[in-house]
Amino acid sequence: MIGVALGGVGVGIALVATSLGAIYSDYLSLRHQRDTMSVLLPKMTDQQGLLESYQNRVRELRSEIAGWSEVHARILAAFGPDAGLSQRGAGIGGGTATSMLDGDADRAGVKEDLARLAGEVKEEGDNLRALEQFLARAG
Repeated sequence: MIGVALGGVGVGIALVATSLGAIYSDYLSLRHQRDTMSVLLPKMTDQQGLLESYQNRVRELRSEIAGWSEVHARILAAFGPDAGLSQRGAGIGGGTATSMLDGDADRAGVKEDLARLAGEVKEEGDNLRALEQFLARAG
């Protein structure tokens, strides 16, 4: 009878030891994950800020391009097919310039590409507004 009681106590101790070992290994795993998160959180915050600045820049570019549509519509109204021209010409100016992004084997980072695109968009917007002012004075 004492042997059965000692066997039961031994099994109980084994179960408690196994449970404590499992709980401790889970604790160590969670502690490691917490440490990893504390290292990654500042990086994530920086990346979130960078992403928000890119999104703001893209919104600015889209608004600039939307303004071009209005300018193009006014130019087309003054010189388009409805303005008495018999044929629609191929366009004003020369041939199309190659894109700075075509075949560029040594690409800069995304930030530089976005800055370059923003510069090109602003320049084109300024050119369109200057053309619109010229057409307003001429017409």
